[in-house]
Amino acid sequence: MNMASDSGIRVASAISTAGQAARAVDQVCADVVEQLKTAPDLALLFVSSQYAPVDEQLARQACRLLGTEQLIGGTGESIVGVGVEIEERPAVSLWAARLDGVAILPMHLRLERAADGASIVGWPERLSSDWPADATMLVIGEPFSFPADLMVERLNEDHRDLRGV
Repeated sequence: MNMASDSGIRVASAISTAGQAARAVDQVCADVVEQLKTAPDLALLFVSSQYAPVDEQLARQACRLLGTEQLIGGTGESIVGVGVEIEERPAVSLWAARLDGVAILPMHLRLERAADGASIVGWPERLSSDWPADATMLVIGEPFSFPADLMVERLNEDHRDLRGV
């Protein structure tokens, strides 16, 4: 699936149920690059739990094939993409975007607990000052250990105009 807008943002997605992990990643990357006609600025890769033992290897493979280092993703029991949901079978789903004129700042946030409470650490130094007025944040959290509610509460204290969950 390929979508374009007048803003210079183009997105593409693909899904594969190839039984071999590396082959599935090859397929989705080739499909997305063909749709975008260029390397994406950002990619999201999701693999079924059957591929969890090699997920880091698959992420490196996808970065190489796509020509981007801005890749996030994870594993799941159900993998969705291109209007389908794959359950109980190996699958790989890739969503990618070309974001002309958009600056991307990746980060890995984590929760640190202390005697006096908990805090979210890992913020890049560049974000210690004022954020750009048009800043957008995409967060993919591990739902069992990362407190998204705490993060949203903390962000709202510093950035009252920030919205979303």
